[in-house]
Amino acid sequence: MPQPLPSEMHTDKFLTNLSVAFYQDAMNFVAGRVFPIIGVQKQSDLYPVFPKGFFWRNEMQVRPLGGEAPRIGYEINTDSYRCEEYSVAHTVDDRVRANTDDPLNPDRSAARLLTQQALVKMESDWVTNFFTTTLWDTDREGVDATPTGDQFLQFDQTASDPIGLIRGDCDAIMGVTGFKPNTLVMGRDVFRYLIVTHADVIDRIRYVQRGIADTEILAQLFGVDRIFVPGSVQESAVEGATSSIGFIHDSKSMLLCYSAPQPGIELPSAGYTFAWTGLLPGEMNAMGGVIQRMRMERAFSDYFVIRLSYDQKVVASELGIFYYACIA
Repeated sequence: MPQPLPSEMHTDKFLTNLSVAFYQDAMNFVAGRVFPIIGVQKQSDLYPVFPKGFFWRNEMQVRPLGGEAPRIGYEINTDSYRCEEYSVAHTVDDRVRANTDDPLNPDRSAARLLTQQALVKMESDWVTNFFTTTLWDTDREGVDATPTGDQFLQFDQTASDPIGLIRGDCDAIMGVTGFKPNTLVMGRDVFRYLIVTHADVIDRIRYVQRGIADTEILAQLFGVDRIFVPGSVQESAVEGATSSIGFIHDSKSMLLCYSAPQPGIELPSAGYTFAWTGLLPGEMNAMGGVIQRMRMERAFSDYFVIRLSYDQKVVASELGIFYYACIA
């Protein structure tokens, strides 16, 4: 046997230019992008709500000579928000840091671990608060034949008309609110079916740029400004159990809504995220989050904690329609 053996001349160690870690791209998450985020100084408070009917009546009259103009008024109602604080922490012992080889960096990994956890938490809450039934004035169910009431024909049925459905519902919302929906959040199964299989959609984009139905092209077809196709996933199994990873959003559902371009006084929007930036003034980011690092001398460790405080709230349920079972 030739001497020495390769294994005797080389001790396996970590490559300094490669490691494998499944960090999700932040663009797969939509919780911070669909609705405006408004920073607030207090954990809870009230905000005014103006009933829209007062502003839309036709009450102007001919003013008689020497007479006063008819007087009108409006009501102001109130609603409230309350931001809860969420947190999770990770510790790095001095011995772990001192014994770590390149390319590993326990401090960097701690920050990424906490950031990914925060993204998943906010996205999961977003689905609960916005992307399900009973939250909006109208829920529409897809059926495979003979739709009635608010039902519609599922998009994988031959006679389905997804473009006509969405454009018609845009007009329906505008007809009762004065605002045309500008945003469509589309589950991945729905998106994939439309761009790969649906004959009407494919035919309409055949001669468009590159012939590929990306979100911008679909937005033009559906008559909205933006289409989001969430791609975030969540591990639902506890540590030590068999892994169970899947999309956070229902891939067969959609949300059509009007979202204000930015938060502001007297600006309606289907939803808002209230972020408690006043919890730690000057330290919280726009989402109401912060990562803090503290020394635990008695444990000879560094303590990393991420804190989030927000309230995701439907503020105008008439500005949204939720669609479920869009395909079989």
